Amino acid sequence: MIHAQPLAPAWLDAIDATATNILGSRDRTGRALVDEVKALSQIYTRERSQLATQADPIAGRLRFFLPRDLPKVEGPLADLSRQGLLPTASTWRVLDLGAGLGTTTFGISAFAKRAGVQSLHVTAVEQDDIGLRILESLARGCGHGVMSEHSVPIKLRVDNSDMTTAADRHQGPFDLIVMGLSLNELFNDRATIERRVAYLLRLRSLLSHDGSIILVEPALKTTSRDLQQVRGFLQDRGAHIAAPCTHTEACPLLRRDRDWCHQQLTVPLPAPLIPIAKQAGLRFERLTWAHLVIHAGPSRPSTSDWRVVGGPIVSKGRVEWQVCGEPGLARIARLDRHQTPEHPLNEVGRGALLQIDPMPKDGQLVRADKVTVHAV
Repeated sequence: MIHAQPLAPAWLDAIDATATNILGSRDRTGRALVDEVKALSQIYTRERSQLATQADPIAGRLRFFLPRDLPKVEGPLADLSRQGLLPTASTWRVLDLGAGLGTTTFGISAFAKRAGVQSLHVTAVEQDDIGLRILESLARGCGHGVMSEHSVPIKLRVDNSDMTTAADRHQGPFDLIVMGLSLNELFNDRATIERRVAYLLRLRSLLSHDGSIILVEPALKTTSRDLQQVRGFLQDRGAHIAAPCTHTEACPLLRRDRDWCHQQLTVPLPAPLIPIAKQAGLRFERLTWAHLVIHAGPSRPSTSDWRVVGGPIVSKGRVEWQVCGEPGLARIARLDRHQTPEHPLNEVGRGALLQIDPMPKDGQLVRADKVTVHAV
């Protein structure tokens, strides 16, 4: 489980100004905004097939979902940082496919500020005109004035066209190619997985020598399992899967239909968004998503790390976590009587990396007091 900094209030100020200047009669606040957010959440989580046919609830997207989802890309970027695989250039060249309002680009800008990167050169591919207007407005403020403390400058180029053919229009090289919650919208037919794999392999040819493709998807069963299948096909074709997997074996979570791999980020919503989330029946203390990172370099061997992919599951007298590593899936249990304020499992949730010694076997249940556990 990754811990991130709360979103700076300056972001909300910039979003408010953009909403006021661009949305006009489509802007929403108060109860009208809550209703729009609630309806949009229903579409995102249960009725994604209706996304293309619904009237665009643009105020809900801009005023709530953009600032809520902006930190999600920190998960895969943190994975790259941990492995020493972030791009080394002082300016990152980014291709944002299905850029929407720029959520993923702005998340990268915020991360880049803390990583010591000087600026971003972003090519944003998006067919929605108002989405691009919002992206351009917010991008102009990044790295300047009050936003200079929370983001790096963005030199933006927009491509108002279909992302499926972007690889034919843009030559690269790019340090990051990102798709934020948009891969699931591509190629929904009988050959969905194969077509997505071919698409991503084409994009991989546009990467710089130390670049990466970052895919962020909804933490839903169908979209997450599709991403796990994509991962398997890519790996069979020699792609270097840098995250979230710590191993190069087949995905053990595909063995059972009820399992799917997703992550969570511990970060509270900005205070003004918490009442909106509560009234709309949404969580406000953490974010969830699924991600896959494809690195341009050669594949690395499996590590001894275990990724937490389930839990904590609380039962009488104990708490359990499901973990994924090279041997397969295992469970680790901590008895309540062994809990202490300093216990290494106290803050562990989905996405956390652990070292467990001795290494469990596939399917094994181990007690935390019988092994040595520490967070990576």
